[in-house]
Amino acid sequence: MFRRESKNAAAGGRSPVPQRSLPHAGESLREAIEGRAGDLLFWGLVPGILGVLALQSWFQYWWKTPPTPWFSTCLFVTSVVVSAWRWRVIARELEPWQMGLRGERIVGEVLDGLRAKGYRVFHDIEEDGYNIDHVIVGPAGVFAIETKTRAKPSGRQAKIVYDGHRVLVNGIEPDRDPVGQAKAASRRVRGIIKEMTGKDVFVNPVVLYPGWWVDPPPRGAEVYVANEKYFAISFDREHAREVLAGEDVGVIAAGIDRYMRRERA
Repeated sequence: MFRRESKNAAAGGRSPVPQRSLPHAGESLREAIEGRAGDLLFWGLVPGILGVLALQSWFQYWWKTPPTPWFSTCLFVTSVVVSAWRWRVIARELEPWQMGLRGERIVGEVLDGLRAKGYRVFHDIEEDGYNIDHVIVGPAGVFAIETKTRAKPSGRQAKIVYDGHRVLVNGIEPDRDPVGQAKAASRRVRGIIKEMTGKDVFVNPVVLYPGWWVDPPPRGAEVYVANEKYFAISFDREHAREVLAGEDVGVIAAGIDRYMRRERA
């Protein structure tokens, strides 16, 4: 059956499922990791191929048949050095990406549990040069969620404090302002909703730090900063800015769905 379907697809015609499927949590990071994993494979194969060529040349040399092995051996040695360097660079690059992917999936699983309470959940909304990690739409309103997965220090307390203006991770302000990122994400989601549905609704900006202890945010703070578990049990009773009727939830969710499925130019 698989071979027949593949043959029919290759013969041309229109796809029976032209719309895009909705992405899973961390989809962009997963694709980036897979791309870099391909680079690792390439830089692992290059020395192996050149090593075979060098060995073949040495056999020819030992049996007194040309050509000499020096050129291919130099290529092999050079490829080993360059590949080892590239492996080290890519491995270091992949480590925080993999941690970020795990964090986004953990948050995604928690948010998916809100579907039972009437919420629609969207993951990984792709934009030009960035993505919005998660969006939920439900009775308490619309929430744009930025996930920040940070490694915890060993041997001492790990805590995040938010005073309503800035975030401190173990007393240090992050290089990239998560509060500003969450506000930008909420503005963009608000724009998407207005573009797709004509409705202008407030979008609550949220920053989640999975697995961390986060002090409760001050009342009235524009951005809600928490860990994923506390957010799931508290957001709809304490921090909602606008309550949506059931028909509005459906219209807004359908608009976001259409935006995510539409083909990009």
